[in-house]
Amino acid sequence: MRRGLEKKAKWGRSVWGAAHREVRDASKTAIETASACVHRLPAMLHRPAMLHKLGSLPALAAAALLLGCYHLSLQLWSSAVPPRCLDGSSGKSNIRLRSRRLQDKSGGGSMTATAGAEAEASASSKAPWVPPPGCNLVANGPAAALLADAPPTTTTLHFTFGSAGMLDFVHNWHHFVRKRGLGPVLVGAAEKKMLSACTAEGIAALGIADGLDVWTYRYAQNVSTVVQDGKTAWDYYRHSKQSFLELGVVKAAFLWELASLGYDVLISDLDVVWIADGWEKWMTYRRPDRPPLPEARLQAMADVLVSTDELDEEFDAHGRHERWPFGVGWGWRSELNTGVVFFRSTNGTKAFLQAWRRAMLAKRDVAFTNDQFVFCQMVRDAAMEPVTAKASHLDAWRASLAAHGLLRETVFSAIGPSTRGVSISKPHFELAQPCLPEEGCAPSRFTLGTLPLRAFTGGHTYFMQRVQNFEGHVLARAQTLTVHFTFQYSDTPDYPHGKRQRAREAGLWMADPPEYYTEGRFVRLVGPLFSAAQRVAIWVRSHQMIPL
Repeated sequence: MRRGLEKKAKWGRSVWGAAHREVRDASKTAIETASACVHRLPAMLHRPAMLHKLGSLPALAAAALLLGCYHLSLQLWSSAVPPRCLDGSSGKSNIRLRSRRLQDKSGGGSMTATAGAEAEASASSKAPWVPPPGCNLVANGPAAALLADAPPTTTTLHFTFGSAGMLDFVHNWHHFVRKRGLGPVLVGAAEKKMLSACTAEGIAALGIADGLDVWTYRYAQNVSTVVQDGKTAWDYYRHSKQSFLELGVVKAAFLWELASLGYDVLISDLDVVWIADGWEKWMTYRRPDRPPLPEARLQAMADVLVSTDELDEEFDAHGRHERWPFGVGWGWRSELNTGVVFFRSTNGTKAFLQAWRRAMLAKRDVAFTNDQFVFCQMVRDAAMEPVTAKASHLDAWRASLAAHGLLRETVFSAIGPSTRGVSISKPHFELAQPCLPEEGCAPSRFTLGTLPLRAFTGGHTYFMQRVQNFEGHVLARAQTLTVHFTFQYSDTPDYPHGKRQRAREAGLWMADPPEYYTEGRFVRLVGPLFSAAQRVAIWVRSHQMIPL
């Protein structure tokens, strides 16, 4: 009898140990096995033969112990299940999530992100991200789960930003970044309506905390801004006389917060389509398996990298403020374009963001301006010079890189004619203080490089010049990665119709419902529009008109 009881007690201890390990590992299969095993205990106690064997007091104690272990295992399991993530805008449970494995492009490992609407938030392996003290962001459920698995020191966030009037552009942007395997992916919601829409669709999105005035960057009761409250009369902000600038101020607030958290951020506009992966070869050393191209070795250490509206590949080739042998280049011959911008989490980037933000604050009462105009003017005011122009410039940049653990001394000895240049801001540029105005700090210098036009194309270079088909387009340095729907028309205050139509015609629009292609009247063309001889003539004429 005693031996039987000892075996039962030993069996009970093993059940408890197995249940504990199964709860700890959160393994569904193991939990089901343990539950089935433990659930046999009540049935066993109701069998007459078993009750006869458990007639003694020690046996009853063993039975009580086993029942207690059963209830304890259930409590441990229930406490191990993480709570459902909360919708940052309404506080309601957001359960429309599905887990997806993404390749972390900055660190080389895989990480779990959340999107879609098919699984419970409990699928996340970690507790949801909570904004640290001093952070002015709110995250919906998918974003909280994503950031919980995205360490800042090894993560580059793929970010976009917009308002509810551009929701289908969010869908299109989101489709292509997912298709290219980019991640982790976040959307910055300009107003509460956009944050709610993203939350309802399981899109990871961030919002600005309630009560924060993005102009003063202070909290106050009854704070009201046109963009944050969604009070503009223009659904498409680009045509708004003053709200378009405020939209840029909100965007700068997002970038400031993410950089302050320690993230590198690759932001692309909603009207940008990612055609291919491979951005690392122009921007970062974080991926040993995807090192920068030889011509990008210098700019892959710069604080900020930005696309341009340059149309001439020869002028673009050196990516410098002064391009040998042609003279003046970006920022003067052509404009910078904020459609694609990479912000490295450095003191220089913080200085750049605050200089940009302060410059926008100074234009608050100026009509028909926007954040990109101010961006370009601020860069001019910073009196950028090539880092290679003076020894003092190189010394200043080396010190900044070393402070952030980014210095690669061998890169400086390998600079050649094909190296894309990097420029540095003048010393003591008062706008470039890497802190909020009320905190007070000394100005900091920042570095800036430009992204190549063949890789990061605009509306003219992609649709008109078709640089994606230029000679050598199969080479890694000439691969087209993005197209930005610039130089487009037929937009209205309600919607960017021209951008959408251009995307549709190029097969780069995936946000239409099925009925768009199945309902209504259509015209069908039968046969080729032009003869072979006409097509040759058109090709020759177009290349005569377009500079190569």
